[in-house]
Amino acid sequence: MRQGERPDGGPLSAARRTVGARYVVLSVVLGSIVAVLAGAVVFRASSRDSLPPARSAGPAGPPPLAKVAPCNAATFGVDRWPSACWRPYAPTSPFNRRLVEPALAPDSTAFVARLMAWGGPQNLVIGNAGQPDDWGHPVYWSSPSDPVVTVDCHGPWGACPIHRERVRIPAQARAAGGSDRHLTVVDQRSGLEWDFYGVRQRTRTAIRADFGGRIRIDGSGLNSHATAGRIGSLAGIIRAPELEAGRIDHALFMSIPCDAGRHVFPASKGGLPCETAAPSGSDIPLGTRFQLAMAPAEIDALPVAAWMKTILKAMSEYGMIVGDTGGQSWSVQLESGATYTSFRRQDRLVTFAATTGIPGFEGRYVLSFTGVDWANRLRVVAPCESKQSC
Repeated sequence: MRQGERPDGGPLSAARRTVGARYVVLSVVLGSIVAVLAGAVVFRASSRDSLPPARSAGPAGPPPLAKVAPCNAATFGVDRWPSACWRPYAPTSPFNRRLVEPALAPDSTAFVARLMAWGGPQNLVIGNAGQPDDWGHPVYWSSPSDPVVTVDCHGPWGACPIHRERVRIPAQARAAGGSDRHLTVVDQRSGLEWDFYGVRQRTRTAIRADFGGRIRIDGSGLNSHATAGRIGSLAGIIRAPELEAGRIDHALFMSIPCDAGRHVFPASKGGLPCETAAPSGSDIPLGTRFQLAMAPAEIDALPVAAWMKTILKAMSEYGMIVGDTGGQSWSVQLESGATYTSFRRQDRLVTFAATTGIPGFEGRYVLSFTGVDWANRLRVVAPCESKQSC
């Protein structure tokens, strides 16, 4: 879920919906203080079975670099994180299918106009792991030695499909710092991806969350229950190793401020409906797939940074699938740095940004998507392309 969204698509408070202004400089100054307070709430633990407190790094210097596994690795974990040549889900997943002369949706022009009425894409912020503006999906890879915890899953949206299930979760795993509090665990022995939304408590024996679901990591990537469109939390995430390699081989996960109150494939549920309907029914359903209509040579010719060309090429080759609602404009999804920092490793995105000249301020870096004629270069692909039924 993103700003202003719940698993049932209902609105949160007005203050929650306006958090799109999270890039204000003041949040940079106060972020670390708020994060400490937020962490105390999110991970309350009983005295009997509490998790061990995080050890201080002391005067030994910065944490070590986060290392990735080779392409042929059979398992992943700490210092064996997936490299750029890995992607989740089956080749037939909508997120893993290239767009080759796709059929266009009849309302493509109207949907693009509606999208651009919100403005261009939101900036992406690097360096906010554990902070209140971390809306990412931290991903952890469990092993047979990790503790088994029972899922306590209660929310006002009906029966949670993974309530009372048991799953191994690394003891150091932490949810994202934003109020959505996403957390995802991949059980490598069973091949299951466990997606949690609204993690409120984590002990050695239990995890309490507002909602969640599980899907196969080698499946379609659909029908989980931790994002508004019920798309898996690993779907479409831009990872640091991909930016380092200059190649993203999947569609991108996209969020918009509000939706049409309905969905198309591959989403299986709507999100936060727009309070005021757009003219001519042009509000965008969840599951809509946008594509950047630019050839690789055109992208290469743009006077923009290499990291941006990498993302633009994924938008062109695979597209962007709308899976959530929230924010002030539309956006794509970066991985959460908590994936690395929870294990006292350097945030690999921060390492990438610091070594590639991305503008930074007090440990934060901003990816700004300027230099593209979005209004004239975006188009909407017919839902039958994602469904492979055109």
